Amino acid sequence: AKAICPQNFTGGMFIDCQYSANETCSYTCISPFRRNTQILDATCGADGGWNQNTQNLCTSSCAMDIPNAYLNSSCTSAIREKCTFKCNLGFKDASLNGYVTCNESGEWVPQEPCTEILCPTTIQNGTVNEMVCSRRVYFKCPFTCNRGFDPNPKATKVSCGRNATWIETVTPSCL
Repeated sequence: AKAICPQNFTGGMFIDCQYSANETCSYTCISPFRRNTQILDATCGADGGWNQNTQNLCTSSCAMDIPNAYLNSSCTSAIREKCTFKCNLGFKDASLNGYVTCNESGEWVPQEPCTEILCPTTIQNGTVNEMVCSRRVYFKCPFTCNRGFDPNPKATKVSCGRNATWIETVTPSCL
């Protein structure tokens, strides 16, 4: 059977077939286009046309998720769409404007709108060793006092608060 249906279409191409009449073919999409999950394949008609509108096969949009955040439920991720988002717990909005835009290439801008909240490496008159403990929100970390200061016997660890400041169980931790 000779090929009668076109292999390529906007955003993708049919694969694993001869493109002949009555043949059902699967397809693949080229980035930034994505497969329409509702349509798995198309059948080549005797008239040389596909039984599916090829414009519906590969859609140009952004991914439905962004790293360390979640998109507003009304967001469709369409090209040029501006969507609001909320950062996951332990992350903060790096852009401070609360929205991302889906660009022409199907990528969210900014690509990583949320940054991890980390407490500093220092506490009053002391330091927190990063090699020993993560400085992430809600983590409790041991600390070392600076030269000339002694650890408060009642203080063993400091915990990282949501606003990226150390919460000392007893203040000061270093006397």
